[in-house]
Amino acid sequence: VDLKARLSELDDEENGALEMLLEANGYSRDQLFSAPEQITHVEMFLHEYPKMSGLQFFPFLKTLCLIHQGIKEITCLENCVTLEKLWIVENEVRVIQGLDKLRSLRELYLYSNRITRIENLEALTGLEVLWLGGNYIKN
Repeated sequence: VDLKARLSELDDEENGALEMLLEANGYSRDQLFSAPEQITHVEMFLHEYPKMSGLQFFPFLKTLCLIHQGIKEITCLENCVTLEKLWIVENEVRVIQGLDKLRSLRELYLYSNRITRIENLEALTGLEVLWLGGNYIKN
């Protein structure tokens, strides 16, 4: 399915999230269509982005930073297979999940969330950095 067809299937919330991601990072929809391989870094700091919607449209991401967004669940990363560095920090994530397809991931920052268990990291065989400080992890 081509990108334009997939975009036409988005509901209003997903479409708004995608627009926010593009605008906050200085990208346009035209870039998403014409040169998606040039979009390798996305960050959200001073926005209200509590769900990880729209990320499936960024398959060439190398770095993703989602800081203090109120995110409760790690989702929508299955197409981000080139991701090398991931920050989901100062959020409300309770469970480490949704990372299985991120075989290129080298650095994972999940500090200052609400995580209680270290789990679901087995697929991340190239992981070099894991930062989980400031969570509620129990042994």
